[in-house]
Amino acid sequence: MPTFTPEDRLHERDASPAVQDDVRGGSIVVSGGPVPSALLRHYEALDCASEEMLEAARAGDWDSVCRLEGACALVISRLQSLARQQPLPPHEQRERMRILRAILARDAEIRRICEPMPSLLDATAWPLASPTTLH
Repeated sequence: MPTFTPEDRLHERDASPAVQDDVRGGSIVVSGGPVPSALLRHYEALDCASEEMLEAARAGDWDSVCRLEGACALVISRLQSLARQQPLPPHEQRERMRILRAILARDAEIRRICEPMPSLLDATAWPLASPTTLH
C-alpha cells in the first residue's frame, strides 16, 4: 500500500473531479457533496496520517511513524496559522470533533504499542523492585 504524506492528502482533494456550476446552500458542490473548507481539509489530512501512523506502528515500521509524525507537525503548523486567519465554519465543527476524537484514540493506541507492557515489569523481572536490606 502506498504511503502518502499529509500534504499529499491536502492536494488530493484539489485534483478531484471538476466543480459543478451550481451552488447549494452556500457551498460549492463537487460530485456529490460540498467542498470542505481549507481548514477542514487540513484536519482530514491529519486524520489520514494518523491512520497510516497506526498501521505503521502495528507493523513495527518506526521509520514511517517518525516520518509521518514530522509531516503532521508541518500540517499542524499550517492548520494553526489558517485557523487564526479564518475560523472553521459552524457546520464543519461536528466533523472536526469526530476527526479529533479519532486522532486521539489512534494516538493512544500508538502509545500503547510503543510502551513496554506493564506485566513485564514485575518483581521477578526487576530484582531491585522487591524490598531488600543493604548492610
